[in-house]
Amino acid sequence: MLLLAVLFGMLWALANGRWCEQTETIHVEEEVTPRREDLVPCASLYHYTRLGWRLDLPRSGHEGLSGPPAPGLCRIYKPPETRPATWNRTVRACCPGWGGAQCTDALMEDSPGGHCFATWQCQPLGGSANTSTENLEECCARPWGHSWWDSGSQLCLSCSSQHFPGNASSAVLLQPLPGAVGQLWSQRQRPSATCATWSGFHYRTFDGRHYHFLGHCTYLLAGAADSTWAVHLRPRDHCPQPGHCQLVLVIMGSEEVQIQGRDVSVKGQLVPDGEPQMLHGLSLQWQGDWLVLSGGLGVVVRLDRSSSVSISVDHEHSGQTQGLCGLYNGRPEDDFSEPGGGLAMLAATFGNSWKLPSSEPGCLDAVEVDQGCEGPLKGTEAGMDAGQLRAEAQDVCHQLLESPFWQCHAQVSPDEYHEACLFAYCAGAALGHQEGRQEAVCATFANYAQACARRRIHVLWRKPGFCERLCPGGQLYSDCVSSCAPSCSAVGQEEEGSCREECVSGCECPPGLFWDGTLCVPASRCPCYHRRQRYAPGDTVHQLCNPCVCQDGHWHCAQALCPAECAVGGDGHYLTFDGRSFFFRGHPGCHYSLVQDYVKGQLLIVLEHGDCDSGSCLHALSVSLGDTHIQLRDSGSLRSTFSG
Repeated sequence: MLLLAVLFGMLWALANGRWCEQTETIHVEEEVTPRREDLVPCASLYHYTRLGWRLDLPRSGHEGLSGPPAPGLCRIYKPPETRPATWNRTVRACCPGWGGAQCTDALMEDSPGGHCFATWQCQPLGGSANTSTENLEECCARPWGHSWWDSGSQLCLSCSSQHFPGNASSAVLLQPLPGAVGQLWSQRQRPSATCATWSGFHYRTFDGRHYHFLGHCTYLLAGAADSTWAVHLRPRDHCPQPGHCQLVLVIMGSEEVQIQGRDVSVKGQLVPDGEPQMLHGLSLQWQGDWLVLSGGLGVVVRLDRSSSVSISVDHEHSGQTQGLCGLYNGRPEDDFSEPGGGLAMLAATFGNSWKLPSSEPGCLDAVEVDQGCEGPLKGTEAGMDAGQLRAEAQDVCHQLLESPFWQCHAQVSPDEYHEACLFAYCAGAALGHQEGRQEAVCATFANYAQACARRRIHVLWRKPGFCERLCPGGQLYSDCVSSCAPSCSAVGQEEEGSCREECVSGCECPPGLFWDGTLCVPASRCPCYHRRQRYAPGDTVHQLCNPCVCQDGHWHCAQALCPAECAVGGDGHYLTFDGRSFFFRGHPGCHYSLVQDYVKGQLLIVLEHGDCDSGSCLHALSVSLGDTHIQLRDSGSLRSTFSG
């Protein structure tokens, strides 16, 4: 009987449920070009990397079907090329306005803006006063409005009537629900392949796990399990400005680059500030505020020369990384893997396990600290007003949960960054480092803004009095400047989409203006350069017989054909049409072509060499111009003929 009742209920639901057929668009990537493999000299890896090739790490250190590669050769591959494609499918779902497992529950009337709830988590509970509303302002203005569901972004926002200092003019403050936003973010976003550390103590692993670690020894920040690359980090103890005293060592193959503040050295040799370097398979470039190191290993290291270091790896490194950045495999829960294979429970235990033997003698292990303000305030002076400090930290860090950052909350969860901000603020106060505290807080905001920018959400958050960055010459500061800087040398070149794929912060000229070395100017005021000399717009130089005018940062030259002269000296000296001189003595009695019109065949000048011991190497000169032939001999005789 029970089985019959269940079957009857299912049939009733299918018959009475409000079911509709809907069309879903599926986005896929279809393969255009298959994967390609090759064996090339290891010294040329960087050049192949710029063409889209990658080092085949799994096969480089093992014998394949054809045996191990010869010394000095590396196996590379080019990933398959794909293109986006879409296709539609029809699915059976609840009709608009209906929900539940069998589409028998009536919902509120649909709205293009969203839905307003009397509950705090957007739950349509029985008896709760909910209705449709056009926008969140209308919802939060209602006396019973507690949360609002955005139909477009599928994001739940809560309405808060609490006013915070500095925002007294705001009628309503919107704070994303940590649970709802975190769950939505974890469902929609794949773990990042970028690890980052900033402020000297905060870390985000490749899989997106955040933690604090107050170590002061030398640690393996990240590296390959087969030791093909590694990044070492040494944050100095008692540094008044977090990050300024840190030391970073980047090892890629046989190359080692050491960075400390603005000092960059390669194998002990100091690199001029701002000067790009091309090493064996390794590139050093300055983009905005950042130094970028990349090579053919699928690893890119970025440093802002203050407190931030980020490491990006290709997906081929999945399951092959180790260090403070964790094991990159898409599972944050196993990021605290220790060198011996164990799994640490505490961040301090995990961090200490990656201390390197090169650490300073007597460097002690770090201890575990609490999150937020609680950790930094333990053991501080009794006279410090901890309650006031917490309130100040909340006031500053709450800006991460407000506009303009809220537009990014559905893509990047702000919870961990908010907690890191609290820790940075209170840690700076506990140590008495006012300037370092401000820098650490701004670094946290900047890292969140950059994480948003990597998802194509650009947040303008800096303002006078709060993390403001001033730029010289009319430039504007941005957390996502172009790697193809709009300078006067690039006038007329369209910016490619790849120029902003990897966002870095820095100064750049506003749209329509170009950097001339000191100022942002329109193209009409861009200078030109010739033989390292600067010329103003409108200046003229000559290339042979053609005048060249400086216009929009480029030389515009006339294209007239210029006369040229070739000269022959009797003792074997020659001067070409293009001004190159050389010495040549032919064999006596031999004929040599001096000038030949090889296009139309109308001109031919031939030299006949004689005995150079007689004082002149030239014995005779024959000129053929069309049907006319003239011969001049060293005796002074002249003979001309005409064939027609």
